[in-house]
Amino acid sequence: MSNVKFRVDRSRLVSALRTIAAAAPSGKGKRIKPVLQAARITIDDRGLIATATDLDVAAACRIEIAETSGAIQPAERLIDLALLSRLAKETAKTPTIAIEFPAAGGLRLDALGTLPDVGGEFPEFAAELDGSAGFEPIAAWIGNAAELDQAIAAVEFATDPNSSRYALGSLCLEFIGGTVAAELAAVATDGRRLAVARIAAGIQPGEIAGSGRLDPALRYTEPAAAFLLPAKAAAAFSAAIPAGNRRDLVAVLELLQRPAAVQPEPQAANQASEPDRRLRLTIADNRGNVRAVLVSRETAGRFPKWREVCRPGEFKATGTIAADGATIAAFKQAIAILPADNRGSRFAIRGNRGFLIGLSRINGRFCGRFSGTAQPDGSASRSTVIDPALLFPWLVETQPAAETAGGYRFSQAGKDQPIFLSAGGGFDFVLMPMAGAGRRRS
Repeated sequence: MSNVKFRVDRSRLVSALRTIAAAAPSGKGKRIKPVLQAARITIDDRGLIATATDLDVAAACRIEIAETSGAIQPAERLIDLALLSRLAKETAKTPTIAIEFPAAGGLRLDALGTLPDVGGEFPEFAAELDGSAGFEPIAAWIGNAAELDQAIAAVEFATDPNSSRYALGSLCLEFIGGTVAAELAAVATDGRRLAVARIAAGIQPGEIAGSGRLDPALRYTEPAAAFLLPAKAAAAFSAAIPAGNRRDLVAVLELLQRPAAVQPEPQAANQASEPDRRLRLTIADNRGNVRAVLVSRETAGRFPKWREVCRPGEFKATGTIAADGATIAAFKQAIAILPADNRGSRFAIRGNRGFLIGLSRINGRFCGRFSGTAQPDGSASRSTVIDPALLFPWLVETQPAAETAGGYRFSQAGKDQPIFLSAGGGFDFVLMPMAGAGRRRS
C-alpha cells in the first residue's frame, strides 16, 4: 500500500486530541497497558477519526480532510497520544497540518520523523460508539451543547470521588419526559451538599437537518430513566464541548441497554443480573454533522434519594442575596482567612441587614466578619454554621444565571437547619449544617 497523504485543520486536530485525552487513563504507570495510552487514528473517505479509551470511558472525534493529493485509502494506526498531541501543537504554526500514513507503518506529521506504532490490540467500542447492534437506546435527551456543559459544571464539583460509596463519586443524570425527554436533571452530592441543574430539551429531532442515525434513537425514550455517570466521564463529556461557538452545537444523550437476551450472566447464584448499560453523548453541529461521540459505563451503586432533600416548598423565611461580584468576593475572602483547624462559619440572614458570614478561631476569638446585600421577604432571622468553601464553587458556576434571575434565592426551615439556594434557570443547591452547629457562636 502506498503512502496515504492529506491535510487537516490544525486547530480541529489539537481540539480532537484534547477531547479524547480526557477519556484516556491519567498518568503513566506500569499497570497501564501501552495500548490504553495510545490514540487509534483511522482514515477513510469521510475524514480522520481519533479514538481513546480507559475501558470505562471511550471518546471518538472526526476531523474533516481539508486537502488531499489523491484518493484516500482506509488505514489505521495506534500512536502514543501524549507524543502525538505535543507534536500537533508544537510543529510549525500553519492553519493546516500534513499527515501521512507510511506504507511501512507509523504516522508522520508535517514531514517530521515517523511516529512508531504502539503494539497491542485496541479495545473495541464500536457497538457503543457507532450505534451498531448490541445495545438499544431506551432513553434520550437532545438540547444545546453549551447548556449541557453549564449543567455539568454547576454540579460536578459536589461529587466525592474518595467516598467508599461509589455513587457519591458520580453524577446522577435523570431523563424526564415523554417520547423525547423534555428535561434532563444533573445531580451530585457528597453527603454535605447537593447541587441540582435542570435543563430543558429545547430541540426536536426534526430540527436537525441530516441527523441520520440520531432520529431513530429518539423514539425510544421512557417516561423517566436515570444513569450514574462517573466523575471522570462527566469531565470528558465537558471536554468534548469546545469553547467558542458552542451555541451552534447540539448535544444528544442516549441511555443504551443491552437486550435481555444477551445480558451477561450473574457471577454468583444468588446475585441478581444487573442491566448492562452505557451512556452515549453525541456532539453535532446544527446541520447534523457529528463532531464527537463519547461513551461511558455506569457506576455501580445506588444514588441517594435527592428529591426527599431538595424540597424548596418546605424552606421558610426566604430572601434574595445579591449575585454581584461583591458577594462572590466576600465568600472568597472568608475562605482565604479560615483557620485550618476550624472550617465552621456562621452564615446568617438577619432582618433587613443582609447576609453575614462570621468566622471564629478555635479558641473562640473573633476572626472576621463579612456582610452583603440581601432582601428578606420576612422579618425572621435565619442562620446556620456552614463551610463557605462547600458553597463557593456553586456560586461561581451559577453567577450568570443568578444575575439574570435577580440574585440567589435563600430559604431555610429554621435556625441551624439546611439552607436552600436557587440561582434561577433550574440551578438549585442544598447545604447541610455542620455537626454541632447549634452549639457554635460567632
